[in-house]
Amino acid sequence: MFTEFMLDPDQNGIEYIEITNNGSYPVNAKDLFIGLLNNQNSFSYLQPISHTDIAIYPDTYWVLTGNEIKLQSKHQPNPRQLLAIKNLPALNNQSAHWQLLYKDGSVIDKIIYDSKWHFRLHTTTKGIALERISLNEATQSPHN
Repeated sequence: MFTEFMLDPDQNGIEYIEITNNGSYPVNAKDLFIGLLNNQNSFSYLQPISHTDIAIYPDTYWVLTGNEIKLQSKHQPNPRQLLAIKNLPALNNQSAHWQLLYKDGSVIDKIIYDSKWHFRLHTTTKGIALERISLNEATQSPHN
């Protein structure tokens, strides 16, 4: 499920999406897809998150990015839990509809994020990720 989105990185940063397996069993990354829906509710982007067999174990966090080298120069993710996705579209800074799906098309998680979800006392959102507070609360809740 989705846990974090870096929508508007600072000058040296990079966009990324973080996911976690909150289930009880490992999931093969090759069986997972990430998709971006357009205004007509059809996919403008849909790709597997991996082309090789990689076990995503329960309670582990994985970072999806279009440029793993740039991400590693700014952050220190576990390189074993970093997946570079070719042609990952830019994350819209205002709002977007993303889905995480199994290869059979069933939806694991979906989010239509809104930049208004940022903490309202921030004077800028540059370099600040939208981070999920609780895996037990609804993804779409602006309070989560």
